Amino acid sequence: MKKLPTIHRLWIGLLFLAVAASLPAAVESNTSRPNPDAGPTEVEMQFLLLDIDNVDSANQTFTINFFYAAKWHDPRLVHDNKEALLVQLKDIWHPSLQITNQQRLIRTLPEMAEVHPDGTVSMRQRVWGKLAQPFDLEDFPFDHQIFTITMIAVGEKKGSVKLVKTKDGIASMSNKFSLPDWKIISLDSQVEYRSLFEGFPEADLFVVRIEASRYYEYYLVKVILPLVLIVMMSWIVFWIDPSQAGPQIGVATTSMLTLIAYRFAIAKDMPVVPYLTRIDIFILGSTLAVFVTLNEAVITAALTHNKKSQLAHRIDYIFRFIMPPVFVTIMYIALVR
Repeated sequence: MKKLPTIHRLWIGLLFLAVAASLPAAVESNTSRPNPDAGPTEVEMQFLLLDIDNVDSANQTFTINFFYAAKWHDPRLVHDNKEALLVQLKDIWHPSLQITNQQRLIRTLPEMAEVHPDGTVSMRQRVWGKLAQPFDLEDFPFDHQIFTITMIAVGEKKGSVKLVKTKDGIASMSNKFSLPDWKIISLDSQVEYRSLFEGFPEADLFVVRIEASRYYEYYLVKVILPLVLIVMMSWIVFWIDPSQAGPQIGVATTSMLTLIAYRFAIAKDMPVVPYLTRIDIFILGSTLAVFVTLNEAVITAALTHNKKSQLAHRIDYIFRFIMPPVFVTIMYIALVR
């Protein structure tokens, strides 16, 4: 077989290299941001709250199930098909949306996008998992919380991606939730241009705020009512004759030990925060009330032993009328005011 001249082989090789070099550029052109010289790429955001599975006040996390969609226009993807085309996200440019307060999230939908004939691209994703944020628990367990989801487009130059609201509404939520101890009041979402953290550059943030109030009946029945009964049980010492030092001190000591044991039992349901919540103040006040009762029992027993039974009876009589209003005041300060 006759060989091609060297010059011909050289030209064919150069042509092959030129074609090969142009292929990655064509692919890369679809993965780069569309029309970078025309200003920022507008990305319309939409959010649907499907469910909130759990709120862990002790660890200040919440487990959420939601759906979000993003839509933008890419003129390079215009096609003649009547139906939208499904493409993999890795093959086209798309905003890299990150949830800033995520802990462990699972994305359940495939990484795909719909490309409509006019070049409009739609991306949808369902997310389930745990998010974290600081809770304001000073009013616990009578508190309201605003659960926040913050999304940001990363991996782009500042100002190259502009998040905007959809024309048909930006957020909605289900009618029923599986969360047993919270009531979902409202759902609001905004696109905010600000810094995510102090010292960070400003950027568009898609912020969803879910307002909820806690059903406090569980804590009334399981925590507050038993503590009230323990404190009232300690008042029995005011009706026991001070000469009966054993039963009197025994009741007061039993009340104190019962209260301490109960505090350990409910500790797992209490948030660990560096300040006192309403229920912390109530538990502390209840502990002090029982401690005062224990000391009163010891003092009246000592007075009776020293032949001052009349004074001991008088102290018991006074405490019968002092301790109930004092405890009611503690309850008012802790749970109502």
